[in-house]
Amino acid sequence: MKRLQSFLVILAASAIAGYGQDAWTWRAGLFGAGTLNMHSGAFSTYEGLQGCGNFSDATSMGWTLGNLLDVRFGTGWGAQARLGFWDASGTFQDPAPVAPLVALPDGSLVRLPSTFDLNTTVDVLTLDLLATYELLPRLHVALGPHVGYVSRASFEQTEELEANSPVRFANGGTSRLILSAPFDQGDAMGTTRSLRLGATAQVSYEFPIAKRVDLAPEVAYTLPFTSVLSSFSWSINMLRAGIRITYEFSSDPPPPAPVEAPPPPPLAPVAALMPPYVLLDVTATAADGSSDAVSEIVLSEARSVDVVPLLPNVFFDSLSADLPTRYVRRQGRTAGFAPAALTGDVLAVYHDILNIIGQRLQQRPSATLSIMGHREPLSGEADAALAAQRAEAVRDYLVTTWGIDAGRLTLASRELPLRPSNRTVADGRDENRRVELASNDAAILAPVRRTATRATVAPSPIRVMPTVAPEGPAQVRVVAADGTTLREETVGTGSQMQWSADPSVVSGLIARGHRRVTVTAVSGDGDMRREARAVIGLRRHRSEDGASEADTIRERHRLVFFGFDDDRISAIDQQHMDALQARLRTSSKITVTGYTDRIGDAGYNTGLATRRATRVANTLRERIVPEVVRERGAGPELIHDNNLPEGRMYNRTVVIDVATPRDAGLGDE
Repeated sequence: MKRLQSFLVILAASAIAGYGQDAWTWRAGLFGAGTLNMHSGAFSTYEGLQGCGNFSDATSMGWTLGNLLDVRFGTGWGAQARLGFWDASGTFQDPAPVAPLVALPDGSLVRLPSTFDLNTTVDVLTLDLLATYELLPRLHVALGPHVGYVSRASFEQTEELEANSPVRFANGGTSRLILSAPFDQGDAMGTTRSLRLGATAQVSYEFPIAKRVDLAPEVAYTLPFTSVLSSFSWSINMLRAGIRITYEFSSDPPPPAPVEAPPPPPLAPVAALMPPYVLLDVTATAADGSSDAVSEIVLSEARSVDVVPLLPNVFFDSLSADLPTRYVRRQGRTAGFAPAALTGDVLAVYHDILNIIGQRLQQRPSATLSIMGHREPLSGEADAALAAQRAEAVRDYLVTTWGIDAGRLTLASRELPLRPSNRTVADGRDENRRVELASNDAAILAPVRRTATRATVAPSPIRVMPTVAPEGPAQVRVVAADGTTLREETVGTGSQMQWSADPSVVSGLIARGHRRVTVTAVSGDGDMRREARAVIGLRRHRSEDGASEADTIRERHRLVFFGFDDDRISAIDQQHMDALQARLRTSSKITVTGYTDRIGDAGYNTGLATRRATRVANTLRERIVPEVVRERGAGPELIHDNNLPEGRMYNRTVVIDVATPRDAGLGDE
């Protein structure tokens, strides 16, 4: 009881606070649900039923529907009243404890097994008074008392013979009605229906489907404290799952206070009679350069996933076995290294490849790594030992920097890679001076997955200019609905204050239900105090279909293991394709762009890039056909540094951009 009192005190305080911040919002609507009726108790023939049988627990399906009234206090708290009808019926069964012997017409005796059924009909008028709280945006939890009036409680008792029984009842069938009556019929039961008291806990999630109209799936559980009937213990627990639809009666945020032109200057003799005043202009620069009045701030959020494949090669300078300086070294700086937090472009992530592999080998002690060194004789690398020395340089870095056991690192060397690049040009020969990496564990060389959420507000910045008469300074403040001061500055006539709203602050205000901020300008004090104010609405950006940008996950995938002058999808890239196909939905929108390096004729390369993009797009369609698939061949557009061998290999790529609604089941990336 003390906990309930404390809860009600907190609710009341939150409601009073909400009334002082944002106006209450009211909703009315309907709800419907299927119910799982869990009957608990025991009653038998000596409690008024006829025939045999001791009936106890049972579970059955039912339904409930009704209407509701919902009020929100603007602080996350609210209250809800629900009036409904509940079909709480159930069926109890009890196998007959003794199967009597029955004589057949031929004189033989057979056992007569049977089952006693008690079919109860229970109708309940329900009232739930719930305190609600917005735990997360649109996710509401509720708790409160439940009251039910049992409008009908009756039963029908039957006996059922086994289907293959050779005996029939007098009615010629295998079923007979023993008794049908209300439970509270005085002669039969000597009992009365009880007022049902209990508690309800509920979870729901709201989806806007039209202006001021929300649809909310919900799940609730009602625990009873009293019995259905007065004479014996019989309670019914209810688990329900259904939906509600509500309409909000609140109005849109008020428009900003109109800006009136100052009165014309008075004639000198009556200047002293001019009343003091303060005017306030709140403006921002539009895209065309004009100055527009500001009535609202719009928050836009974009969530993205960038999947960067690891090219399993380390390239070396001509005649050298030293790791090039462009590869990142982290001796003594391995603590806190997080590949998913790496910034920069694809090559910036790739140049940390030895650190990414080193950390993954630490985390997966059963994994091994194969290190194969190569050399290019056409570049003057005649020393056969050079390939082995390059493999040793990679091994030594993993051992000394990341503490990897050398026994897990297998070294080998040969002259050229199994799939060498074009040796007739310098770019191809540079690519053959490399160490190739392979592992028995696919996770060691798996792509790096980076996620990010970028939020912006518009317009920004906002200019606030007060006009004070008689001339003087004004104290300008921007205040949130919860009383927090977001910006404050003393501004003189003819000057202005600029305010750039913080996207994270705006997002937090909207999440807490605050849909406006107030701008005030105050000059003077006492009898000479003058004040002007303007209201600016806050909202999230929504597209034409009503979906927030934050409700879309944007992903970028890359396939980089194409052979020179080849459009076939490699075995390594096919693993990436399988993972990508598992994330596609019919509602996804995909753009596939093919690229090549700079080697060869530009026109030929554009055709090769187009063939790569077409092959990838057709492969994606084999499992699920997304809503939109666009494909193009960009050819030798230099999206990476073509002066580096890794840049050219990363340019032989297909980039796959995917946009999928979050409600399609991808989760919150």
